[in-house]
Amino acid sequence: MVIKDIVTLLDNLYPKELAWDNDLPRIGFVLGDKNQELNGILLCLDINLDVISEAITKNLNLIIAHHPLIFHPIYKIDYETSQGKVIKKLIENNLNIYVMHTNLDVGISGVGDTLAETLGLKNIVGENLKDAYLRIGEIEEVKFKDIIDEVCVKLKLSGLKYAGNLEKKIKKVGILGGSGGSEADVMQALNYGLDLYISSEFRLSAVQLAYNNDLCIIEVNHGVEKLVFPKLKNKLLEFVNTNICISEVETDPFMYYKK
Repeated sequence: MVIKDIVTLLDNLYPKELAWDNDLPRIGFVLGDKNQELNGILLCLDINLDVISEAITKNLNLIIAHHPLIFHPIYKIDYETSQGKVIKKLIENNLNIYVMHTNLDVGISGVGDTLAETLGLKNIVGENLKDAYLRIGEIEEVKFKDIIDEVCVKLKLSGLKYAGNLEKKIKKVGILGGSGGSEADVMQALNYGLDLYISSEFRLSAVQLAYNNDLCIIEVNHGVEKLVFPKLKNKLLEFVNTNICISEVETDPFMYYKK
């Protein structure tokens, strides 16, 4: 099997048409030789030097990343910069890169579906459509203070942030993987009548908007998106017979301090 066979498979499983328009130049096959024989696949959130070393050590020559290798256009490749070092190491080691970003967020069994199912939401609403990042579902009614620890455990977090009335009864829950903490995101959550909205990278003004409208908020780290990889690995194994590994490298530099 050659790399282009996997490229075709992924293009069909998570079509580029599902992605945010601005993502289109960043996703798909972005570096390498599609005619190269496939040795194995590494699934990761981000590509850095440690992830590349992991792929080399495990003899995996296709890296499938969630976050784009090149997010903004670059006009110079300086091997002394962090990005230049990454690109140089990829090319020197004949590694191939395929990116699935917002198309993986919204696709069937993608990030959104995985997070909702991991939380145990029922009657999940969320279409396999372009820009449909939010997943909404229901839980057995419980006080906000009693669900916070459960979210932390189910999403395998060492800590989280929250805001809202701890005595509020929670039944209708929404989760948006990745950065969903803008005022527009909170307004969407309010319009859907959510009791609890879970996402990452909340702006203070957005949390204040939620708090003033009795919407409970849980902020998780951006890295919860990696929970999609076991499901993606199993899906790929339905079609290909190759070594597929989930990266063991933690690319989120945030740590949680406990006093």
